[in-house]
Amino acid sequence: MSPKPGAKEKILNLLEVSGFKPVTIAFFEPPGKIEGAVYTPSQKTAEKIKTLYRKNRAAGMRFKTRLLEKEDWFDKWQLDYRMFPLGKKLMLVPAWQADEFKKMKDQKRLPIFLDPKGVFGSGQHPATQIMASWLEQTAGKFKSVLDLGTGTGILAVGAALLGAEEILAAD
Repeated sequence: MSPKPGAKEKILNLLEVSGFKPVTIAFFEPPGKIEGAVYTPSQKTAEKIKTLYRKNRAAGMRFKTRLLEKEDWFDKWQLDYRMFPLGKKLMLVPAWQADEFKKMKDQKRLPIFLDPKGVFGSGQHPATQIMASWLEQTAGKFKSVLDLGTGTGILAVGAALLGAEEILAAD
């Protein structure tokens, strides 16, 4: 089931008017749905948010909780970050999955190997996806590319793989 239009904004507004800062929730938008994660160090706050959510629950939305143990989250997030296609020709491959990608048979996509750590530039932002599609559509029609706000450099590397000869990437 696809998310209702404005669902993310309604959730953020509900949290904000209830005294919870919008930065306490992160959204992930795989095709056809919206997933959100609320991070709080307090079980009491988590229970308040859960109660608030249930009272104002939108049809078709589910809520589940789990208590996270203290861990080194700088490395832990890597468990959920997987390779994924970018456009029709490129594949974003985390450095720790390079061997797995190389073993894939019939792989026609050009890999962009990256080790994003905690920096901006995972490739999942719609602007990055739109620009990657544009680079693919215009491949061979350009020789130079300027990538401002490059982050991990995904678009600059993609441009090189798609034929750009001169690339300037700056963050």
